[in-house]
Amino acid sequence: MRGVPRAGAAAGLLLAAALLLLPGPAEGLRDAATDALMRAMPRPAAERGAPPVLIVAAGEADLAALGPWPWPRARWAALVQLLAEAGAAAVAIDIAFIEPTPDDAMLSAALAGAPAVIGLVAGSAPPPPGFGSAVLGRPVLDDLPALPGVAPLAPTGAPGAALALPGSVVRAVPLLLRVDQASEAAPVLLPGLALGAGARAVGVATLVVRAAPARSVELGEAASLPLPAGGLLRLHPARPADGVPVLGAARLLAEPALAAAARGRIVLLGATAAAAAPLRPSVFGPFTPSLIVQAEAVAQLVAGWVPERIRGGARTEAAAALALALLAAALVRHRPGPGLAATLGLALLWIAGAAAALRTGPLLLDPAMPALGALLGGGVEAAALALRAARDRADLAARFA
Repeated sequence: MRGVPRAGAAAGLLLAAALLLLPGPAEGLRDAATDALMRAMPRPAAERGAPPVLIVAAGEADLAALGPWPWPRARWAALVQLLAEAGAAAVAIDIAFIEPTPDDAMLSAALAGAPAVIGLVAGSAPPPPGFGSAVLGRPVLDDLPALPGVAPLAPTGAPGAALALPGSVVRAVPLLLRVDQASEAAPVLLPGLALGAGARAVGVATLVVRAAPARSVELGEAASLPLPAGGLLRLHPARPADGVPVLGAARLLAEPALAAAARGRIVLLGATAAAAAPLRPSVFGPFTPSLIVQAEAVAQLVAGWVPERIRGGARTEAAAALALALLAAALVRHRPGPGLAATLGLALLWIAGAAAALRTGPLLLDPAMPALGALLGGGVEAAALALRAARDRADLAARFA
């Protein structure tokens, strides 16, 4: 059966147009498919040895042992001091201390004596003195998440980093954000908590954003990380056995010798108890404390695991969906039976390619829509051929009736 596979081609064109003209639903399907692929292929484990990140958390048992939330700032000061004296590479606090308390001076002194970074939330004030930034070339910065300002903190002594977690389902954390102040000629760049923790761990006070050869952010000579579209780090869960370990804050205060586990590691300090921590749906589960999300993001950055979308993004994936639909339709048009088998093979081959790109890149390819393009093109073309054959049989029967 020769000829142009018009039905399959039309189906492929409609799918490609929908991917470009309806970005919201297409993005939702792509995210869900990528989540499934990441669950099937967890992030590679860190090299042998102690994990580079440690969580010290105020969990349910810790609140039961030491009292309800909020805890006094003196207790947080004691934790920061313990971790700093134990040789932690950095202490990142997933809490924004906004309301003044009598213990603020004690916490400020502990922060000043530690390689600490403290959380900031959106507000109207300029960011406090902390990390500097330098822009080399003309990198695009308009796509970075924007804040009007930040809420002033009660304690001082450490640079601040943003605690923002965008999305109804947390799939990414911001690496860099813009703080648009009317008094500034250019936006002020503010790191997210994960990037701020990494900068403190290597002793870098200035973040360098480069435009070429690709947009990146440098932490001195220690690391150069890609700066993905939107300035967002796509989270890729590890296997449960390779997750960031958690140490209870109450246990650490009761047994200070346990602080030795923090030596040389980036410590995330905060809360996981439901009464203290905001719980968000995320790629790690339906109720995830922000402390867990930030710690996993730090672990990814330390490993240099920064997934990026394929160049061209939705346009490239729409073109791939159309191409696979045309190829599948042509195979079905040529030989319907083997063509349908080849259609399924094309869809599976694309999914396997997306898995390989994630593992080796890490490069993010939409595992669903191009594969759907192959199935849609081949399936619609097969249906059109079957309909045409049925009509031909009906015409023939009518002639001999």
